[in-house]
Amino acid sequence: MRTRKTRTEYFEQLSEEELYRHAANRALYILEHTDKSEADLRRKLKETGYPDDIIGRAIDYVRGYNYIDDARFALNYVRIHAAAISRRELSNKLLQKGISREDIDAAFSAYEEEQAELARRRADTAPDDSREDGLSTEEQAALNTLRKKLNGRRPADEAAERKLVAFMYRKGFGRDAIRKAFDILDVSIDHEQEYYQ
Repeated sequence: MRTRKTRTEYFEQLSEEELYRHAANRALYILEHTDKSEADLRRKLKETGYPDDIIGRAIDYVRGYNYIDDARFALNYVRIHAAAISRRELSNKLLQKGISREDIDAAFSAYEEEQAELARRRADTAPDDSREDGLSTEEQAALNTLRKKLNGRRPADEAAERKLVAFMYRKGFGRDAIRKAFDILDVSIDHEQEYYQ
């Protein structure tokens, strides 16, 4: 009966060039299914058991074909999640994925420009005085979060309002974005001073 070799034993039998090709193919396979940050891809390859120098070469290979780009990854991540979570929470998630602060800031700037351009186009084609026009990304995310949390209901009392405001703060939204979302949805905050101090 043949015993199965462990991954480490298998890797030890390969020449450095074969191991590099194996790691590069593994990186391509990982990226085929989902976009990754460089740090995420590096971690995945490390978990597979490749040595650091081979991982570096494999990363250079996929970067050479523009299969991995942290700036592009950050922008796409912001595009997907900006309407649902706060900017602070989004920044923290990107930092955890190994994205640099500069790439995160650039992604937010590019996204804001895209949104402003879309708003201009909408205003040109269908002028509307809706209260939701002209909201910043943060305000729109706060509005979406509050709308989802309320699910068509209203807070029953002052305690419920306080809990709702606390929930929004925990989600990472700032005072102005929370106030704007409450105003648009006509949720009154009777004792506003208490909430925003």
